[in-house]
Amino acid sequence: LISAPDSVYAFQVASDPATPISKRVIDQTASYTTVDDTTIEWVGKPGLVTDTFESYFWAPMPEHVWGKYSADELLEAEEVNRNPLGWGAYAVEEWQPGAYIRLRKNPFYFRTDEGLPVFDHLTFKITNPNGDTNISNLKFDRSPFEYFNLDIGEFNQEIEENGCDLISSTANMRDQLSILNILTNYYQDPSVVIHKLQTGDQDVLFFNLRESYDSFEPGLDKKANPLSSKDVRKAIGFCLDHERVNSSVYYGQPDPPRIWVEASADKIDQTASTFNSETGIELLEESGWMDHDEDKNTGRISSSVENIPNGTSLTFSYLTVDTLNNRSAAYIYKESLAECGIDIIIKSVPPEIFWDPSTEMSIFKGKFNLAQVEWTTPINNPCPLVISTNIPGESNGFAGINFSAYTSSLIDKECATFSETTLKEEKEQTLENILRIISEEVPFLPLNTHPKFIVSRNDLCEINDKINSAFSAIEGFVFETPCSN
Repeated sequence: LISAPDSVYAFQVASDPATPISKRVIDQTASYTTVDDTTIEWVGKPGLVTDTFESYFWAPMPEHVWGKYSADELLEAEEVNRNPLGWGAYAVEEWQPGAYIRLRKNPFYFRTDEGLPVFDHLTFKITNPNGDTNISNLKFDRSPFEYFNLDIGEFNQEIEENGCDLISSTANMRDQLSILNILTNYYQDPSVVIHKLQTGDQDVLFFNLRESYDSFEPGLDKKANPLSSKDVRKAIGFCLDHERVNSSVYYGQPDPPRIWVEASADKIDQTASTFNSETGIELLEESGWMDHDEDKNTGRISSSVENIPNGTSLTFSYLTVDTLNNRSAAYIYKESLAECGIDIIIKSVPPEIFWDPSTEMSIFKGKFNLAQVEWTTPINNPCPLVISTNIPGESNGFAGINFSAYTSSLIDKECATFSETTLKEEKEQTLENILRIISEEVPFLPLNTHPKFIVSRNDLCEINDKINSAFSAIEGFVFETPCSN
């Protein structure tokens, strides 16, 4: 049985220097003790004011089994890491490293009287993360797709008996979007089901806001920066055709551009501007950027723009990691920007160069105008991307991730509050303030969002795609046609 002392034991393990976790909440704790078998008493250190008490509770750990190990031994102990104890729907029955993990029904599960979990056993097979391997092992009727010659494996007895019912989000399915489009959309009843999760990746377009810099593209060095104008940055947002990229490159799978998933952030318009070249052109002309030759293949030029010499071309370098999808998206953006009279010169570099601060083509060196970056979402703390102390440069070894070199004393102040406060309401209000400033100032733009997803056979039900853990309702996984949810 789980009892309060199990939580105290977990606190003691977490407090040990050998346990590789943040000690912040531990350092804020004066004492953590049991009152009785079901009650914990937490006392914070003097001066600490908080209302996020859930952050100061340690999930129980089984001292009666693990207490014989020291904290550093727990990290390596076979029975701890290969046969974990818990109170969930399933327990580990067999674990073959690199092959599979077999789970069995927990007869002591608290929902047993509801007939849960549904299955007696579950097996997680470990394959390589490539999308084509996983598609080839997924159970579904392949016969309707023979015409397409998709190379998705044979529908034979081997797959029917030993194939998989589900592909987890650990598999990289980005290169299988065209095939998934056919499997889900070409017939009235989809052969597989895609379950999008709340986590994933977000393409973000960073503007270089440095007043002057040397560009990696000859002739695009900036002694005065057109991107210093907020209206120019907003115009670029209106001139990026996200929908065409979504449909042409990613087969409609990405979500609308959005950077944060936070309750307080719902009050802020975080979405990218809808593609509207007319609005973009209007903003540019109001800012003094004129079409001098009625040729979309040449950039607009400046006319009486503050701090910008007349005749300066609205031409930018565009840095991105060299992948097929990134190149395809960048060329679509180039065409849509051209409709507004904005010219970009695309430079795709390998990831080992893009992310290496020692190379001149790295995003950390700031020798670009626009840079497309894939970033993990949700971004629950945007401060590292915008605080002035995080601008990459010689002073920090080019290690900062404020790629735009955005500076704002107001942002710095709000981010300091966000970092220091322990009050939930104040933290949410501060985050709202930060998001509002970013939305108004536009130091970067969200492009398409690529959620992680699970692919399953079309009759596997109760997969929870509403929260980060899609397996949170694993006890209810069941085969039904159609699914009730």
